[in-house]
Amino acid sequence: MTKKSYSIGLDVGTNSVGWAVITDDYKVPSKKMKVRGNTDKHFIKKNLIGALLFDEGTTAEDRRLKRTARRRYTRRKNRLRYLQEIFAEEMNKVDSSFFH
Repeated sequence: MTKKSYSIGLDVGTNSVGWAVITDDYKVPSKKMKVRGNTDKHFIKKNLIGALLFDEGTTAEDRRLKRTARRRYTRRKNRLRYLQEIFAEEMNKVDSSFFH
């Protein structure tokens, strides 16, 4: 069995990855591959070229907006609680149920 030198080319996109194998004389080699399933053919010749398609990636914008809103509300609640602690003693003198 003789070994031939070859190159692999990749095309990486946002929604796909394409690939091809080429020899030094710029031809796409083929390989005899086994066929699975209910068929009368046992082997088939396939070119060494192909592409893989996948769904487009989504951004984390909606998740980020929820996270920042949650942090903002938590900070606001903490600021109000801190102010209530500062003024609690004086407000209890005037109205004990003011902060309820």
